[in-house]
Amino acid sequence: MNAATTALTLTAEPLWRRARESFARAVDSFGAPVVIAVLRRLTRPLRRAIVARLCLLEHVVRKLLLAEAAAIRSAELAAAVSGAPAIAAPPAAPPTRQTQAFAARRERAVMKPDLYHPQSWRAPFAYGVPADPPPQPLERKPRVLRNEDETAFRLARRLEALRRVLKDPLPHAARLANRLAREAQRVPELAWRFVLASARGNGCDHQDPLLGLRATNAAFTGCVATPAPFPDSS
Repeated sequence: MNAATTALTLTAEPLWRRARESFARAVDSFGAPVVIAVLRRLTRPLRRAIVARLCLLEHVVRKLLLAEAAAIRSAELAAAVSGAPAIAAPPAAPPTRQTQAFAARRERAVMKPDLYHPQSWRAPFAYGVPADPPPQPLERKPRVLRNEDETAFRLARRLEALRRVLKDPLPHAARLANRLAREAQRVPELAWRFVLASARGNGCDHQDPLLGLRATNAAFTGCVATPAPFPDSS
């Protein structure tokens, strides 16, 4: 960080801590990403249990990222008005020799990921920004993804993507803030649609049943902040 830059901090750190604890409980329940990846076949009950917890965790993380993105955008707008130093997300940690080796291995074997080394996986997190509504009713309903379509490795990659976001949320929140600021110019209600998007499935962490509600409330609070972070969010 230099004199012209103000560092960002998490605005919902207690909720992020609870999300990490919920993630840890999920891993204790059905295994780490590498454990799931190396399974040849998942039983239907296990697959359903994994999908239910994954959907819940993804819902929580998306709402918390939205809360952080709104805070980032509000700070940027306030700084632009006051002439204060620019706001910048912390840079990602520099790659270690180990991660560089995994990256090189991935380049050599793109079609065959190393299941025993999740760091080598291509596991981007799906931010879940609502898509544009269709201009007219579709004659054919979109196909709904069933649990049976999820392979063990796909589920493992989703879990690994969650782990990476929970480890360092701010760069992801900064990217989401830029994306929403850009797309909200075209779809003014986009942020509200994001706030109101419900979780897929019926997963529940019985040790923290209100986490999803609290995360949604944090997203709502962020989107009604002053100055309004995104168009039509006040």
